[in-house]
Amino acid sequence: MHDLTRVVAQNYRDNYKKQRNYTYIERDVEKSIGGNGQAKSTEIKTYEIVEIYGEQVRRLIEKDDKPLDAKEAAKEEERIQEIVDKHKNESEEDRKKRLEKEAKRREESSKFVTEVADSHDFRLIGTELVDGREAWVIDGEPRPSYEPQDNEAKFVSKFRGRLWIDKDDLQLAKMDIEAVDTASVG
Repeated sequence: MHDLTRVVAQNYRDNYKKQRNYTYIERDVEKSIGGNGQAKSTEIKTYEIVEIYGEQVRRLIEKDDKPLDAKEAAKEEERIQEIVDKHKNESEEDRKKRLEKEAKRREESSKFVTEVADSHDFRLIGTELVDGREAWVIDGEPRPSYEPQDNEAKFVSKFRGRLWIDKDDLQLAKMDIEAVDTASVG
């Protein structure tokens, strides 16, 4: 399982580099779990990911699987226009600095993915269909003795999760993460 998760982590890093060349849709589902283990609330946000002057930008397009109302959509368009205006007039030197900083952030994020693969013990649960494709279902529990190599990964041990890995292309098809301890991010 460890070797498989490392291959999937490498594929994820490769995808992360490639995705900058594409516009795509991202759907995030966040569930708040009560003390009884049942979902108290669910929030779903759908984004269109676009590139604006070399920067990937998330444009909110739906909440709870419903299009934004006119006021929210206008506010989101105003936010996007501010990004366009900010970058439209930036100097070549400023743009270069910004893109270098973004590349460094992406590289650090890439290290983080490897930490996840190394910091958990993984166990095969079975197989399921995800979007009509067969996937391995794998549970990951934090390894108590793991010492993070990267400062950004210190909170990784506060989460456990279930992964669905496509059997054919060894890509992460779905992920369900649960906090098992208090974690401050940001």
